[in-house]
Amino acid sequence: QLACDGCHSEHLWNPENGKELNPETFEKLLLKYSETITCVIFMDGEWSCLELLILINIVKKFRLKVACTRV
Repeated sequence: QLACDGCHSEHLWNPENGKELNPETFEKLLLKYSETITCVIFMDGEWSCLELLILINIVKKFRLKVACTRV
Protein backbone atom coordinates (compact mmCIF):
# COMPACT_ATOMS: atom_id res chain seq x y z
CA GLN A 1 0.00 0.00 0.00
CA LEU A 2 2.87 2.36 0.64
CA ALA A 3 4.24 1.89 -2.89
CA CYS A 4 7.79 2.40 -1.66
CA ASP A 5 10.34 3.27 -4.35
CA GLY A 6 12.24 0.14 -5.35
CA CYS A 7 9.76 -2.25 -3.70
CA HIS A 8 10.44 -5.89 -4.61
CA SER A 9 6.88 -6.94 -3.74
CA GLU A 10 4.59 -4.74 -5.80
CA HIS A 11 1.91 -7.45 -5.64
CA LEU A 12 1.48 -6.52 -1.96
CA TRP A 13 0.26 -3.04 -2.91
CA ASN A 14 -3.13 -4.45 -3.89
CA PRO A 15 -5.28 -4.63 -0.73
CA GLU A 16 -7.20 -7.54 -2.30
CA ASN A 17 -4.07 -9.75 -2.19
CA GLY A 18 -3.11 -11.81 0.82
CA LYS A 19 -4.58 -12.11 4.29
CA GLU A 20 -4.04 -10.20 7.49
CA LEU A 21 -1.45 -11.87 9.67
CA ASN A 22 -2.93 -12.86 13.03
CA PRO A 23 -1.16 -14.68 15.87
CA GLU A 24 -2.83 -18.03 15.12
CA THR A 25 -1.89 -17.99 11.44
CA PHE A 26 1.63 -16.82 12.29
CA GLU A 27 2.13 -19.65 14.77
CA LYS A 28 0.95 -22.19 12.17
CA LEU A 29 3.50 -20.81 9.69
CA LEU A 30 6.27 -21.09 12.27
CA LEU A 31 5.26 -24.70 12.98
CA LYS A 32 5.20 -25.49 9.27
CA TYR A 33 8.71 -24.13 8.68
CA SER A 34 10.22 -24.87 12.09
CA GLU A 35 12.73 -27.35 10.66
CA THR A 36 14.05 -24.94 8.03
CA ILE A 37 14.14 -21.46 9.59
CA THR A 38 16.34 -19.85 12.23
CA CYS A 39 15.15 -16.24 12.12
CA VAL A 40 12.04 -14.17 11.43
CA ILE A 41 12.47 -10.70 9.91
CA PHE A 42 9.70 -8.13 10.15
CA MET A 43 10.09 -5.75 7.24
CA ASP A 44 9.35 -2.05 7.38
CA GLY A 45 5.71 -1.05 7.15
CA GLU A 46 2.82 0.22 9.18
CA TRP A 47 3.11 -2.05 12.20
CA SER A 48 1.08 -1.55 15.33
CA CYS A 49 3.58 -1.76 18.21
CA LEU A 50 1.29 -4.01 20.27
CA GLU A 51 0.61 -6.38 17.36
CA LEU A 52 4.31 -6.53 16.51
CA LEU A 53 5.25 -7.32 20.11
CA ILE A 54 2.71 -10.15 20.19
CA LEU A 55 4.28 -11.68 17.06
CA ILE A 56 7.83 -11.17 18.40
CA ASN A 57 6.85 -13.03 21.59
CA ILE A 58 5.58 -15.92 19.47
CA VAL A 59 8.93 -16.00 17.64
CA LYS A 60 10.74 -16.09 20.99
CA LYS A 61 8.51 -18.98 22.12
CA PHE A 62 9.88 -20.93 19.15
CA ARG A 63 13.44 -19.99 20.20
CA LEU A 64 14.11 -18.31 16.87
CA LYS A 65 16.05 -15.13 16.24
CA VAL A 66 14.05 -12.04 15.38
CA ALA A 67 14.96 -8.90 13.46
CA CYS A 68 13.12 -5.77 12.38
CA THR A 69 14.13 -3.58 9.47
CA ARG A 70 13.45 0.08 8.96
CA VAL A 71 14.01 1.77 5.62
